[in-house]
Amino acid sequence: MSEEQQLKEAALLQRISELETENTFLRKHAARFLITGNTVSVPEKFAPVFEKAQDTVKAYFKTIDIRPEKGTIEINGDRYVLVRAATLSIDFFQKLLDLYADRGKAEAIAIGKNFLFDMAHVIGLEDAKNFHKIMNLTDPVEKPIKIKCRECALWQKIVGKIEFFVEVEKV
Repeated sequence: MSEEQQLKEAALLQRISELETENTFLRKHAARFLITGNTVSVPEKFAPVFEKAQDTVKAYFKTIDIRPEKGTIEINGDRYVLVRAATLSIDFFQKLLDLYADRGKAEAIAIGKNFLFDMAHVIGLEDAKNFHKIMNLTDPVEKPIKIKCRECALWQKIVGKIEFFVEVEKV
C-alpha cells in the first residue's frame, strides 16, 4: 500500500471514529427531544381529539437538526432561535423597567407588561399560522387544540407534565 493510500485510509478511519462518537452522543441525547408519552391530561371525552393533535405535533417535531458548528437549529425545515426563557421574560421586563424608569414605576410597569404581552401575542399568532399552514390544518376546532398541544409539548420539557382543559378559541 502506498503512503498516499495509507494517509487516505487513516483519514477515513479517523472520520469513522468521529462519526461513531457523534452517533453515540445523538443516541444518548436526542431522545429528550422526542415526545414519548401524553403531553396533556384532558377529560376522556376530549381524548381522541387531543391524541390526534398530539400525533400531528409529534410529526412536526420529528425532524430536529441542531448544528452548533453553524449556529443553527432547524425544526421541520424552519430555523429556530434558542433563547433562555428568563431572557424573554424576567430579564427583558427588568430592562424595560430600567429603560422607562424616567416615567415613574407604575407607567414603566404598564409599558413593560403591554410590550411583553404584544410581543408574545404576535409571536404566538404568527407561529400558529405557520404551524397550521405547514401541517395543513383547516378544521377550526383542531387548530386551537393542536397549537395548545404543541405549546404543552414545549413547556412539558421545561416544567414537566401540564394538565389543562380544552379552551376553544379562534386562532
